[in-house]
Amino acid sequence: MEVKQKQLIESYRRVQAFLVRNPAPAPATYAEPKEVLDAVVAELTGHSSAQAVGRRLSQAELVRQSTLMAALRNKHLKPIVAIARMTMSGLPGIASALRMPPSGFGVTKLVAEATAIAEAAQKYEPAFVKNGRAADFLEQLKAAIQAVDESAVGRAGNVGQQVGARAGISQELRRGRDAVGVLDSIVRVAFEGNGPVLREWEVAKRVKGL
Repeated sequence: MEVKQKQLIESYRRVQAFLVRNPAPAPATYAEPKEVLDAVVAELTGHSSAQAVGRRLSQAELVRQSTLMAALRNKHLKPIVAIARMTMSGLPGIASALRMPPSGFGVTKLVAEATAIAEAAQKYEPAFVKNGRAADFLEQLKAAIQAVDESAVGRAGNVGQQVGARAGISQELRRGRDAVGVLDSIVRVAFEGNGPVLREWEVAKRVKGL
């Protein structure tokens, strides 16, 4: 959450505290704008938590994704490419079909390249098993590809949670500013001439740092 957003939320909470300490003298009432502000603070608390959770989960998934990508490359693709280079160099097109993907490839490209290698290797499955690959090496490779692909989907969901929470925070902050604006007009009229209370109100609604 941005610093300005935190400062706004803190100011809303100070306004809430002010309203509790200084009930509006009859016939004045804080009524609906106070209810709106209370709802805004509750929503902001939820959105802030969701944003923090989304960020932490996204970071954790990124680390997991990196580990899965490294495992796909090192434990599955590299041995296949090495065996192909050593035993199948004379086969037409094998060099390009079973070539190691560049290290800088992201998830989408790596998954696509690994899938292509799996399809190409399937044609020569006995040769790979004969040269040290496990009998189910293709199944293992496909499972590793799927794990990488699923990690991308999971991280996208976490990022989406962050984005949604950020949008929710922005919306609630606007509602909060409107509510405080209405409350400001109520407080100034209700406590006209009461210098100490009005000074307390100015401090409560001020957004520190601005």
